[in-house]
Amino acid sequence: MLEIAEFPVRSAAPGNKTCYDQGAFTFDADELRALVVEDPAFESACVELACPEEDVRITYICDAADARIMVSTAGEAYPGTLGAPDLVHSGRVHVLKGLAIMVAGEIPSVFRGQRSTLLDMHHPHPDTPFHHTYNLVIAFKVRTGLPDAKYHVAIQQAQLRVARRVAETIRNLTPSHLECFPLDQVNRDLPNVVLVQGLRGHQDAPPFWLYGQGLYPGRMPMFAHPAEFFAGAITTSPLVGAATYVPSWYWFNHPAVLSLTREHGKSLNFLGAFLHVRPDTQAEKEFVAHRIALQAKAMNAKGAIIGATVTGNAVVDNMMACRAMEAEGIKVVYLTHEYAPQNAGPRLPYLVPEADAIVSTGTWEMQIDLGAARRIIGPTEIPLNMDAAPNVQRVPARDPFKFNNLRGLFGSIDLLGDRFSVIREY
Repeated sequence: MLEIAEFPVRSAAPGNKTCYDQGAFTFDADELRALVVEDPAFESACVELACPEEDVRITYICDAADARIMVSTAGEAYPGTLGAPDLVHSGRVHVLKGLAIMVAGEIPSVFRGQRSTLLDMHHPHPDTPFHHTYNLVIAFKVRTGLPDAKYHVAIQQAQLRVARRVAETIRNLTPSHLECFPLDQVNRDLPNVVLVQGLRGHQDAPPFWLYGQGLYPGRMPMFAHPAEFFAGAITTSPLVGAATYVPSWYWFNHPAVLSLTREHGKSLNFLGAFLHVRPDTQAEKEFVAHRIALQAKAMNAKGAIIGATVTGNAVVDNMMACRAMEAEGIKVVYLTHEYAPQNAGPRLPYLVPEADAIVSTGTWEMQIDLGAARRIIGPTEIPLNMDAAPNVQRVPARDPFKFNNLRGLFGSIDLLGDRFSVIREY
């Protein structure tokens, strides 16, 4: 049995201690800062609060998570990243809803151009989940000259140490909302359904991690139990924090996983998710597709959702998986972005006849004009158009800002089907 207990955050403010009381969250900024700078990779850090509708701009956002804690199992939240990689398949999770833990700062790594994002709390267009959360922002400066792997570990662990400390405030409290999911029970009269989640990948610094282990391109598909999403076992590296990557917060609150989990035992049996990272060669793509189909068939899956967080040749992987599963009698729905005619949008370079049920989650191709900001959290100078490539002109972060697409706006691109701003039948 999996239980998710929610504690809503209706107000947040700095104070003399870190605590939660009936919707009011208070934090001791010095206490939380100490959890960050205990790692010598940080030269400095501070913890600031950004509230919904406040005239504040957060710059160089690397990642976001929420505060959750396991209270009735031997494991803990964020397993493998914090603590031992104890497997999670049941238990009770306490989570603070309406609060996000963000990390913001410039990292001297090869991934700078992909990590440049900002968020205006007072400019909710396009609307994101983070316009409605109280955002506890760890604004940091790291020491130069460290390897990318060190930056990844230091920043992610600091973020989740703060999240764990915040979640400690609700460990022994009674939730305002509790959902129970009997995932250990399967109704043989209902169809079995799986999720196939395509991911982006890099050999040197993997964007996505499972139990603290990097998910590298071309490896065998990894299978994740639904409870592992809610426990925080899947995370995103802060080295790749652009809007075209899924932040950790979304893995913990994966909309398709949550919807399928809620339907478990009612209209279907949700077995879990295959995680696969884009292979590079044709042979690897075919191998991964057939392995997913074979394993799904062995699990007696009757239906599948394929989620696409990637573009370009990675579409081939998902189409191949669609074809292979349909050949095994598994009906597939393909969930992907809207394909736009301009350079900012993804492409559909490969289409199979079996992909006859496609749902679009919208496009990231739209122009956004941001006005000036009164307060800045994070670096006070940012690259023009948030392109952090070498020699790009820098401008004051307070100034008005224009985006030709949504790649630089944190949380603005609906990669997992959270908002369904556009739904069409193809």
